[in-house]
Amino acid sequence: MAALILALAAEARGQAVVDRQSSSTAVLSSATPATTLAHTTTVAPNRLLLVSVGMNIRNATATTVGSVSYGGMPLSKLNAVTDGSPDTRTEVWYLLAPPTGAHNVVVTAIGITPGPSVKTLVGATTFSNAEALPPTSAVSSGTGSPATVAIAATSTTDTIVDFITAREGVTLTAAAPQAAGFNASTGLTNDDLQAASSGRSAALPSTTMSWTLSASRRWSIVGVNVKRATADVEVTQSAGPDPVVPGGTLTYRFVVRNQGPATATGVVLTDTLPAATTFIAAATTQGSCGGGPTVGCALGTLAVGQQAVVTIAVIAPLTHGPIPVNTGVISSTTVDPGSPNSASASAMVVPAPLVCAPQPGKDGVWGASCSAGDSPSRPATS
Repeated sequence: MAALILALAAEARGQAVVDRQSSSTAVLSSATPATTLAHTTTVAPNRLLLVSVGMNIRNATATTVGSVSYGGMPLSKLNAVTDGSPDTRTEVWYLLAPPTGAHNVVVTAIGITPGPSVKTLVGATTFSNAEALPPTSAVSSGTGSPATVAIAATSTTDTIVDFITAREGVTLTAAAPQAAGFNASTGLTNDDLQAASSGRSAALPSTTMSWTLSASRRWSIVGVNVKRATADVEVTQSAGPDPVVPGGTLTYRFVVRNQGPATATGVVLTDTLPAATTFIAAATTQGSCGGGPTVGCALGTLAVGQQAVVTIAVIAPLTHGPIPVNTGVISSTTVDPGSPNSASASAMVVPAPLVCAPQPGKDGVWGASCSAGDSPSRPATS
């Protein structure tokens, strides 16, 4: 299974990455229909857990998986297939955003008739940087080599994984360029099974996962397309006050919001200020800002629906007229289907109106219209 993790991590290029894989065998019956697998989920954004269950059901053909949980959280069934005999059954269940740390996968079977046993292999595979939506899947079954399943793909950044179950002690060999995951046997009798997994980057428009069997045995496969996470991070900007007096303080205000569907990581706002302005300071409700005249704000991670507000204060030009447009740009280490995202704002410099003060020996009212002999002035700016 280390080969699968290392190979897919090396190919990553912004793909979903296999972080951890665990597997164990079990013997289920009507008296003991449940089995437990210890599995650890690493701390990483945009997690996905797939649990595969391979079973030899030749002695209890009505057997299916009734429920799967991880750390007490229920999983949903993604897909399942039984071969034509039937000898084998393969099911895959999934959980978006599984809890991190060490927890137990609990698989409970239903439909086992009293008396016979069902040899089983359970596998748990955790991904990071995975799309926050149920993955797509495909199934196949047959007898002998090659054992194949084809699954549609929309991008070479899709990660394709498959889970195969074959009757009794047969050797399963994944075809290149598939990287091998778990590959284990419950024994060598007709009631046993061999189960394995593999993964690779997608080919377009469809990816065929293929296995060679050392003997003619019945098999069943579930293939899964795990797409990379995407997060639509949007930004809006305003400038105020508008108009602003010459040499006054002008504030650019940015609102950065993650519209999902995945968590956005490594979010950065970059703003190259107009040359006619002078940088004063920048502040953010999350992360930190620095620089000037090019301001960079590292906002970090934004969950779906979360926002950060950035304010950048500058000194307005002394000359009257429009200030060149200010544009801020958002970037993220999570793929943004709408990138590049930017927001612009403009403002105008307008001198303050003249006001008049009374002079000694003359009648007058502060703020009245100027007349001969009055002393015109403008309010102080800040």
